[in-house]
Amino acid sequence: MLPLSIKIYNYDLKGLKPLNRSKSTVSNQEGCIIGCEWKPGQFGYADICPKPFFKDAPLSFQMEGLLLDQPSDLVKNAMTLSMLDAQARSNDTDLLASGFMLRNHKLISSLDELTIESLKAIEKEGFKVIKIKSDLATAQNIETIEQLSAGSNLLWRFDFNNLLSFEQAKAFLSQLSAEAKSKIQFVEDICNYNDEEWSHLQSFGVKLAIDNCALDIDFENLAADVMVLKPGRYNIIERLKKVKSKNLHFVVTHSMDHPFGILSAMAMAIKLQFFIKDKLMDCGFLPGEQFEWDAHFQPFEVKGPHIVPKEDIGFGSSSDLEKLPWKILNA
Repeated sequence: MLPLSIKIYNYDLKGLKPLNRSKSTVSNQEGCIIGCEWKPGQFGYADICPKPFFKDAPLSFQMEGLLLDQPSDLVKNAMTLSMLDAQARSNDTDLLASGFMLRNHKLISSLDELTIESLKAIEKEGFKVIKIKSDLATAQNIETIEQLSAGSNLLWRFDFNNLLSFEQAKAFLSQLSAEAKSKIQFVEDICNYNDEEWSHLQSFGVKLAIDNCALDIDFENLAADVMVLKPGRYNIIERLKKVKSKNLHFVVTHSMDHPFGILSAMAMAIKLQFFIKDKLMDCGFLPGEQFEWDAHFQPFEVKGPHIVPKEDIGFGSSSDLEKLPWKILNA
């Protein structure tokens, strides 16, 4: 089913801060909010935010494909989200009504940022979990991890973005003490996924999470304990069906995308929770400091590990969406 019409709002958010210790220049974030008219006068909205990290085609190519009726998977997913948003708006349904109940982790750009004092301050804010963007230097800094993890009740998540080799991953996990392992909730994308190698890594007694997983992997024999889901990139309910036989826990996050993309991802996490109940862990929706905020959108109200969505309909931001400088998408 194709929409009756499509309008877009293009954004280009200035890059401010890298996610890890990299000193490389931060690229701006280019994307768009798409408005699809599914019935006369009935619009639904979604974010399209291509990422070079995921080897996405640039936004111009994404829009060209849409005009040629050859949308990418990223665009197809956005159109599905816009349909859900349209249905909710037509029924005056607030898809974020229980959004405050979602807990989030605290994102830490580097292990270097942490001290015993900062960890206690994070804990005092109400957080239970921190997520640290990690690299080989992190994996080699076992002494600091041991000392800091013992200094608070926080649980730790390490996200290596597949930067370690299998041998480096083994070395990291093998050196952790039992006490440190008890504080590690999981290690995400520790190295490139391989059934046999990850199965071996699980034997070290630390839970493994997979995020950047290809669709051609063997989901039935997935050697992971946690799956990270990104609603802005694919249909998370369809992904859930692929692992229905596995005893997994799940984390839902945004994709470092637009504020509206964050809200729609939150709404999908609420929908997912209906199916998986207590297998939904603390999520990753808090706005980061990597990109400037879109001035057309009101800032979120954040209370510790919670985002407090405004009362609205659909994915929210109704008043902001009305004021955007929309352009009709046509050939």
